[in-house]
Amino acid sequence: MYRTGDALAPLVTRLRAIASLTDADMAALLSLPYSIRVAHAGWEVAREGDTPTQCCLVIDGTFCRFKMAAHGARQIVSYHIRGDVPDLQSCFLDNMDHSLVALTPGAVAFIPHQAVRQLLLDHPLFVAKLLRESFIDSSISREWLCNVGRREAEARIAHLLCEMYTRHRAAGSANQLTFPFGLTQSAIGDSQGLSTVHVNRILQKLKKDGLIRADRTSMTILDWPPSRKSAISTAVIFICAKLRDRAALLPSGRFAEADTPLQLRVGKRLRYGEDADSVARAERELGPRSQLMRLVRSG
Repeated sequence: MYRTGDALAPLVTRLRAIASLTDADMAALLSLPYSIRVAHAGWEVAREGDTPTQCCLVIDGTFCRFKMAAHGARQIVSYHIRGDVPDLQSCFLDNMDHSLVALTPGAVAFIPHQAVRQLLLDHPLFVAKLLRESFIDSSISREWLCNVGRREAEARIAHLLCEMYTRHRAAGSANQLTFPFGLTQSAIGDSQGLSTVHVNRILQKLKKDGLIRADRTSMTILDWPPSRKSAISTAVIFICAKLRDRAALLPSGRFAEADTPLQLRVGKRLRYGEDADSVARAERELGPRSQLMRLVRSG
């Protein structure tokens, strides 16, 4: 199903999105030993309490990390897509403190822990690159905490859609404003602290308002300024800023350097620039907000 030479390419793409890689770096990554496993929806890659000897690179599909409450309810704590290594910490921790499962059909490449550790010994600069990846993951987790703890339900889902679009764009798996989105309403509810009925109601409202279009496998954000740089959501700025220093996402989905720090200062909550004059000037220069982005910012 997958050519051998391409199996680790998503990892290279992922790390290049957050750090510079030399030819030697890429060669070292592509030389890692691995085995491929095709996944079906519901397959558990690892369970809480396991002591794995290998970590997995997501080649295709959507996976999630989750915890189970004492009464049996599932809380999804993160989603993972092409290029992610969701259980990288298992290289350095004895036991898994969460479970990892496939939410959609896909595939993973298992990389032995010993090979990862040897890579870090032979190429010490990879330590900083993987630390940066870990810090990004932690930062997104803090945003999820804010989502579940303080934002209204509609803002939670709008924020999630913007996050997933931006991550797929960075991974090279989005086509303009359309990106893979095979999450069930139950899975969305388990990550956002909402019932399936509530998730369905909000998604139907977003569709009715002309903000999104969705089918079984993909999602399209329709409410995006098509002709110029725009003030974009705190969710998109948040992840862009962590995928690339001082990066902005243009309507075409292309990453480019920001023309001005104001593009990273829209939204006081980001704390890139809190003074009212800077925010007001950013709003004037970058154009009006779209309705979907106002939903994100309202949380």
